[in-house]
Amino acid sequence: MPVGTEGQIDVTESSTLTFLLSFSHPRGHTPGGGSNRDRRRPPPPAARFLPPSHVRKGDRAPCLFRRCRVIITSWTEAPIPWPRCITWGSHGGGSGLLVTGELVRAIRRESAEAIMHWWGVSHGPVARWRKALGADRVNNRETNRLIRQSSAKGVRAARRRGVTAAERRRRSMTGRSLDFIRNARAGRNFWTPAELALLGTRPDADVASRTERTKNAVRQKRGKLGITNPFDGRRTR
Repeated sequence: MPVGTEGQIDVTESSTLTFLLSFSHPRGHTPGGGSNRDRRRPPPPAARFLPPSHVRKGDRAPCLFRRCRVIITSWTEAPIPWPRCITWGSHGGGSGLLVTGELVRAIRRESAEAIMHWWGVSHGPVARWRKALGADRVNNRETNRLIRQSSAKGVRAARRRGVTAAERRRRSMTGRSLDFIRNARAGRNFWTPAELALLGTRPDADVASRTERTKNAVRQKRGKLGITNPFDGRRTR
C-alpha cells in the first residue's frame, strides 16, 4: 500500500481508494451497490399487488394488522414501494408497513421470502403478519410449493448420491429408539376384511404379527366385535 511522506496512507491510487471506501457502505449493501438480498432474488410475485397510492405522508388510514387508525410517515424504496405508518397517538414506536387489503392478500398468497424481498421487510414482521392472519406452510400456496420443490430436489440428490451402509444403520437405530413403526401404525386404524377374518382363528400374538399391530389392539378389536378367542380359554364379552 503506498505511503506518503509523513507516514500517512496515500489514497491517490484508485485501488487503495476503492479498498477504503469498501468499509463505508451501508448495512445490507455490498460495495458494488447491490443488496445482499439480490444474490438470491426470489421470483416476482405470482399476482399483481397495487400499493395504496391514494395515501400521502401525514394522512390517517386504517391498518388491518394493528386494527386501528394510523398516521402515514413515509414511503419505502423497496421493489414494491409501500407506505410506512405509526399508531395514532404514539410517539414513533411500533412503526412499520401499512397493512392494507392488498398486503393481506400478498401475505396469504406469497412466500415469506418473496414478501421480505419485494416489500423490503425483515423476517420478524412477516412472521407476525402470517401468524395473525393464519397463513402457514399448508394453506399458503407459494410456501407450500417451495417446500415441495425443495423436498423433491433433496430426494433426487439423495437418490443420485445413494445411501451408505453406515447411514442405513444409523437410520435404523433412530427408528427403533423413537419407535417410528408403532407411531406409523397408530394412524392405520382400519381393518381389511382379510384381517378381520383372522380374529379368533389364531392366537392374538400371531394375528398381531400378521397385521402389524399390537396384541392389545387385536384383543380390543375382538372385544368390540364380540369374537371369542379359543386359544386363551377366555370368552370375550
